[in-house]
Amino acid sequence: MGRNENERMFAILTLCGIIGILFAIVEQLLYNNGIIINQFLSGGSLGVTMGLREVQFATILAWEIMGLVLAAVTS
Repeated sequence: MGRNENERMFAILTLCGIIGILFAIVEQLLYNNGIIINQFLSGGSLGVTMGLREVQFATILAWEIMGLVLAAVTS
């Protein structure tokens, strides 16, 4: 694994992290405007309640995991 591969893996992880943050921002905007996401956060049929912060954290974490997998597969 050379220097270029390490830089490429870092770039993939950084890009996926930024995408995750952008999706979390979109979730915040949807929540503030009362669009769709409020129904999911207000406790669905399963009785599970999640706050907006947990959903945003899960979104960012999912994108980072996808970035890790993508970086591992492409190296």
